[in-house]
Amino acid sequence: MKKYFNIILLFTISITSFAQINFEKGYFIDNNGRKINCLIKNVDWKNNPTFFLHKFSENGDVLKKTIEEVKEFAVQDGDVYKRFLVKMDMSLPQMNKLTKNKHPEYEKQTIFLKLLVDGDKKLYGYTGKNLYRYFYNRGSEVVQLVYKEYLLSNNIDTVKNEMYKQQIYNDVNCDKLPISFVNNIRYDEKSLTKIFLNNNLCFDGSKNVVEKKEKRNWFDFRTKLGAKNSNFEIKDGNRQAHLNQGVKFDSKINIKVGVEFEFILPYNNNKWSVVVDPSYNYFKADKVINANFETKQTVSVDYSSIEFPAGLRYRFFIDNNTNVFINLLYVYDFEINTLIDYEITNDVEIRSFQNFDLGIGVDVLNRLNVELRLSTGRGIVNANKKNGKYDSMSIILGYKLF
Repeated sequence: MKKYFNIILLFTISITSFAQINFEKGYFIDNNGRKINCLIKNVDWKNNPTFFLHKFSENGDVLKKTIEEVKEFAVQDGDVYKRFLVKMDMSLPQMNKLTKNKHPEYEKQTIFLKLLVDGDKKLYGYTGKNLYRYFYNRGSEVVQLVYKEYLLSNNIDTVKNEMYKQQIYNDVNCDKLPISFVNNIRYDEKSLTKIFLNNNLCFDGSKNVVEKKEKRNWFDFRTKLGAKNSNFEIKDGNRQAHLNQGVKFDSKINIKVGVEFEFILPYNNNKWSVVVDPSYNYFKADKVINANFETKQTVSVDYSSIEFPAGLRYRFFIDNNTNVFINLLYVYDFEINTLIDYEITNDVEIRSFQNFDLGIGVDVLNRLNVELRLSTGRGIVNANKKNGKYDSMSIILGYKLF
């Protein structure tokens, strides 16, 4: 089994050298105000970037531009990032980081802000490590919409500084919204975007939300069918030499049936996802072994369970219709039947433990995929000092229903 894991590892490393690097049409504006068209590596930033990679032709050298060199950059049909020197509240929202200070803890920062709404009143977003902040233009400056949680004097209860509501009421209120309406505005992108869009529509009839190109669905559901080659072994822990109940059964190929739920994470161009992949698993076999020095006996195993793998998937996009993926899954095993029947000596019931699965596959046309999956040895134990191992290798076909 170890050699198969090595094969998968080598194949994965080789695939990365052929995987598509997403350099897409875009531009940047340098410190002299020049707009320069180029190809930008689109990594679908989860956190606001401080640099980006670009090149001037498909076969050109990959170059790096930092926040010190660029005023603005964007990928075509994607996010627009603009550089600003702002005062940003650096207080953290975690309970163990809260203080009794209700005022923002400002620090001057030079950052790229993501443009969320364009128009008379522009809305910007910033995401960093444990930080979510929104900004808007007030006159010629860009200021933060203030939201902060802080502790009361008992160090237990928390309250909120929601000054952003007053800022919106004063500065982003072409519709003359009542304060009762403004008080219901949440500090999140969806709610703030709606308010800024309505303000700009009222002001000059514009409705300029920065729309990104359409992406994949955030959820996929597949049916799975495959063939599974399994090995089952029980080792005898009984030290009495005249008793032999250890047995290594011959490999068996069985049908594997299941479903897959894939939850695609909304960053890094949909390369990462969480996968849950339950399936029915069974192993039945017989073998003749020596019961003692003079007698043979038949041993039968009947092992069935529901396997519940859950873990991460990473995709390497080859082109728009093809990608190679790797899976790392932690497998929970829920036994249905776990009996080993000894013809002469006592039968035993066993229980299984968790294990890891490693898989590599290819997905074509965003509909059909095939995967080679290896399962590490799953521990098998019982109260009669027996222990063992169950492992497998599978070829699995998946068909996406939605």
